[in-house]
Amino acid sequence: EEGRRGQSHRRASRKKSMVVESRRSGEDVAVESLISLTNKARTEAMIAEAVAGGLTPGYDVNALPEAAPFGEECLLGLGPSSVTVSVCKLSVVLLLHRAVFEQLLQDFPKDLAALSRFQPEMLPKPNFQDLPICQHVDMSNELLDFFARHVERRIFFPGDNIEPDNVQIFLPKQLLNPASNITYAIVSSGHVRVKTPPGLELAPFGHLSSGDILGPGSILPGSWFWSSVKVQALQICFVTVLHCGVIARGLEEMPREREKVLPLLVRENTGNPNVAQQVRSSERVAKILRERSIFANTSQEFLAEILNFGTVRVFMPGDRILQQGAEGNSMFILSLGLAQVVKETLEELDGSVVRNLYFIGGLTYGSVFGELVMLGVQSKRTASIVASSTCCTWEVEQERIL
Repeated sequence: EEGRRGQSHRRASRKKSMVVESRRSGEDVAVESLISLTNKARTEAMIAEAVAGGLTPGYDVNALPEAAPFGEECLLGLGPSSVTVSVCKLSVVLLLHRAVFEQLLQDFPKDLAALSRFQPEMLPKPNFQDLPICQHVDMSNELLDFFARHVERRIFFPGDNIEPDNVQIFLPKQLLNPASNITYAIVSSGHVRVKTPPGLELAPFGHLSSGDILGPGSILPGSWFWSSVKVQALQICFVTVLHCGVIARGLEEMPREREKVLPLLVRENTGNPNVAQQVRSSERVAKILRERSIFANTSQEFLAEILNFGTVRVFMPGDRILQQGAEGNSMFILSLGLAQVVKETLEELDGSVVRNLYFIGGLTYGSVFGELVMLGVQSKRTASIVASSTCCTWEVEQERIL
């Protein structure tokens, strides 16, 4: 016993001398390391406790039970929410307005301090350079800044399944190619656990496996959410979401970036390695107008004017370029990508309204559609056009050219 005490004392003395020595050589570094290790140990303990005890399943994003809170992101000032909550039956909803919430916090300084970590300025800025899409093309700082200004910040609680959106439930299975979903979610704070069916690879991160726990800074590709991958929050998690729609709007506004990025996306969506990279959008559209449209026999000067009045639009897989039954006054040219022509019908089944989709055909490069509505021959769209890959279209309105 005395010998063991002596050895313990000598080991403690050596540890003490090592700490003193490290403080002499760099006291700040030692303190920061100690804090880091303490925080890591605390986090690991919390996660271990949550995993061992089994997490209570979170709310289903498509069905909120009674007394379920929602809208925390707006209350905390994280930004507008992209979630729409519809009432299914007569309900009583209690509202807490942000102005009232902030006034209450002034009377409770301790609670104000505790909630300060949820403020937008306390969350780390996402590094979009780490996104898989940025590994293959050099995006400008202007485009990356556009992404940063238009991200959505979401809060998920322990047990919640993280889903950036639920677009997949509104799309036919033929269009659900996981690789086509370029929405990205980035874990800003907290930890999540990934679950996959046996044999499913977590592309593009092949080194991950089912059951792995991911922490702050981890990227959750949109392809996971269009497959069978489940991502569950183990703590209160802040997740920054870069929606594919934001990427599309950024590419619409920045032609140079569009010419670099779109061919890459279309090649990945379609597997076609022959997508032209060097041809400018205006040249593609001009060629199509001369060869395949109602303007084929018009003068070159008139075609040049039409090009000036057109608008370039970008659509992501699953987006509706045209909606059946909608009124319109424009025509489109598909200058890049693939799309499907779809007829939609509604029928009542077991008390619910079911939407049926019937695929009529496909559209490829050079397809022109919507011209009958633009010319006034028809007043409404007779079919829906759904993007089956990333698509670039050129749109011109009736009043611009007629």
